[in-house]
Amino acid sequence: MHVENRITDGFFIIEQNAESFLVIISAFGEEKKRIEESRMLSFDELRALLIQERAKMNQEAVANG
Repeated sequence: MHVENRITDGFFIIEQNAESFLVIISAFGEEKKRIEESRMLSFDELRALLIQERAKMNQEAVANG
């Protein structure tokens, strides 16, 4: 996979494949979510998506105790 954009934020990583536009979010070394995009996201869009998805994961973890 050729990764065009990759952001590491603590234990979270978001990366987007430059050929398929697939976005993969990982946490603690484990893939958590795949998102199909129709285009390459800008660095700022990718960062915003990571923040949004990280918040969702944290909320789910709190709700599940």
